[in-house]
Amino acid sequence: ILNKGLKYCISTNGELSNLPLFFSKFLKFLSQKESKKDTINFIQNQLINLYVDVFNKGEKLCFNKNFALLKKKLYTNNLICCKSDKSSTVVILTHNQYDELSMFHLTDKNTYKIINNTLDIYNNLENFYMRFKNQLQNLSINNMEYIKSKKLAKFYVTPKIHKSEIVQTSLPQTNNEGYLKISIMNICAHISSRPIVASYDCPTTELSVKITQVLNTLLKSFNYIITDSFDFRRKLPDSVEHNSLLVSFDAISLYTSIETSFGITALTYWLKKLGNDFSENKKNFIIESVKFILENNFFQHDGVIYKQLRGCAMGTNLAPAYANLVMAYIEKQVFKKVNKLKGKEFSTRFIKTYFRYLDDIFFIWNENSNITVTDILDTFNSIHDQIQFTKEQSATSLQFLDLRISINKNWTILTDIYRKNTDSQNYIHFNSIHPRHIKRNIPYILFKRLKHLVSNDLLLLYRQIELYGHLKMLNYPAQLLLDAIKRSFINGPSNLKQKQDSSIMVLPYNKKLTSPENKQMLNNIKLASRSAIVYFNYRNTVLYQLKAKRAYVNKCQIPRCKTCPILVEGAHFVINNKYVQPNTFINCTTKYVIYVLECECNKHYVGETTLNLQRRMTLHRQHNTHVQYAILAINKHIYETGHSFKVYAVHSLRETEKKYINDIENFFKSYIKAYFNQY
Repeated sequence: ILNKGLKYCISTNGELSNLPLFFSKFLKFLSQKESKKDTINFIQNQLINLYVDVFNKGEKLCFNKNFALLKKKLYTNNLICCKSDKSSTVVILTHNQYDELSMFHLTDKNTYKIINNTLDIYNNLENFYMRFKNQLQNLSINNMEYIKSKKLAKFYVTPKIHKSEIVQTSLPQTNNEGYLKISIMNICAHISSRPIVASYDCPTTELSVKITQVLNTLLKSFNYIITDSFDFRRKLPDSVEHNSLLVSFDAISLYTSIETSFGITALTYWLKKLGNDFSENKKNFIIESVKFILENNFFQHDGVIYKQLRGCAMGTNLAPAYANLVMAYIEKQVFKKVNKLKGKEFSTRFIKTYFRYLDDIFFIWNENSNITVTDILDTFNSIHDQIQFTKEQSATSLQFLDLRISINKNWTILTDIYRKNTDSQNYIHFNSIHPRHIKRNIPYILFKRLKHLVSNDLLLLYRQIELYGHLKMLNYPAQLLLDAIKRSFINGPSNLKQKQDSSIMVLPYNKKLTSPENKQMLNNIKLASRSAIVYFNYRNTVLYQLKAKRAYVNKCQIPRCKTCPILVEGAHFVINNKYVQPNTFINCTTKYVIYVLECECNKHYVGETTLNLQRRMTLHRQHNTHVQYAILAINKHIYETGHSFKVYAVHSLRETEKKYINDIENFFKSYIKAYFNQY
């Protein structure tokens, strides 16, 4: 399983249990846009029919047994799976080793600090919101309670196995099954790691995204900043002067090395120079927003809350644009010094073959110059004592990004694909349960990339044969690969369809959902709502599922819990002849739950609770025994008949999704056709 990569999808069945959430999101969006109730009701009935068909006849959603064994084996042996840095190679470590790599960074008191009072985090957020309320509302950031409900960012590390000497020397020992086993006592002494703060959907995410969009408009002024390998290849000259050197500089830990005061100075400079379209109030708001994001970089790791004291966290939306502007500020001063030393003509020629991608710099240098590459390096290192650079240079060949750049005998430039020797090239396996159009497009994109980046025809042929063989090992059909090679030679832009759809419904990809029988219902929904349907399945990848808890309802086993005796346990239920599968792990203490009460006379009630399930059931028991509280039809029925009841927990929402709880409740009311909800 692991040889097929962490993006491999074994099953898409798990995500089907979240269909009520996807349907409810779509219906809520349509109800705000569409005024005709008949249209909304028609679409809702189609969605319910679709749900019934997917879960036809109570069929169990089976998962891959080998994957279940893998997950159990990792758990019982205290192992963790993660992706290596700058490649798709799978790395398996013990939990202790992973913790050592994490704590190597987190124990750096100059960069990180443990926070005991979480109240300060949200107080800072509220104070900033009140201070810049109007500007934030202009950016459509106006729901403070929703922002405060978001969880803190998560911290994780990716092992840099490509920089490990012990890994490099052990590579020849890789066995026929494609894996390498190394015994390491002190992992931090042999393998470094990259710290990442996953800031997706955290309190500052929306602000970070909006400010990044503004900063990106400033970056358009810098022609030497490249966006990717294709952009670099287009801008690279075809030939160089005699006695030229290929040179690259690399900033050491750039993100965490940028002091906030220096970064704000750089940002202020560029806003003043390039932000002519911005008012002074907007410039001030941008600067204060960047300061706020940098100074409130809180995250969680292993139950402990940390604050990053300096620099910008990798994983923050703001980080690339902010770091780019800081680097541009450093370069501005370097170019100025070079201009002063060698004159404008030399400086212009130097900048002409100077390129940068974030913290990676590439330029072509003539050895006949009076100043050396080391002089240029020293100039870079003199701008700020915390931001330092290393260099590589060669008169023949040099690696930059994922390219190998070479100088030919006639002083022409040759380019080739470069891969680290630890890169396992784990592209999506053809057997992976991904949408077919994605798998058909992967070979074309890869062969097209070779066509654009490999400059020599003979070398291109060799790389195509190499890639063909690798994709064949991943079960890609030969004819599909040959067609992809032919298509890669067709020049010109792709025929992109104009965007005509006014809305989008996002659904998990599943063969049952997209079966020929269900396509008609999906087409009816698309036509009635004038919407497109987009499929995803990242939550079904090996990487995601290794971390995910099994969708199961379990008793909490807390002593004297009165909900445990009436809670039905299981991974799937049949309620009123309708098949239901919980979407996540739920027990008596879970909040934001959709539940079904079943009376012993086989009549049902669908309800929702923002309290934990245990507390909600306590209230139901009180209402069942006291007539003055028996407002709901089911409470009156149980009070009058003395019947017993049991509870099914059918769906649970994350705190950030709680605004959809009533919509999902209504969906289950219609699906189960609950008797007591009609009164």
